[in-house]
Amino acid sequence: MKLGFGLFSCLENRKGVFEVFPAASYTILKGHSNPKVTIDFANFSPGPKDMIDACLSAITILEYVEGRGFEVGGGDGLGSIILPRPIPIESTHPLLKWPN
Repeated sequence: MKLGFGLFSCLENRKGVFEVFPAASYTILKGHSNPKVTIDFANFSPGPKDMIDACLSAITILEYVEGRGFEVGGGDGLGSIILPRPIPIESTHPLLKWPN
């Protein structure tokens, strides 16, 4: 946690630095066919899904920068998180009930 807050302090005023929450991006994009993505696994190492999360984070940033994404948070002074799409308003969307 201390390392994370230290990193946030160093980067908070830099342009082009975004915080992404991959689990929220997965939830929002579930069932959507866009954006279409091809991943070349040739240089991935075996292990946790961190590389796939990193790819999804890059997609989320691209969607946000191109105007299809959404920014949440920021009111607590600890920055905001970007999402690849706005959060659907319907009350049944799983993201609005997170954590389950």
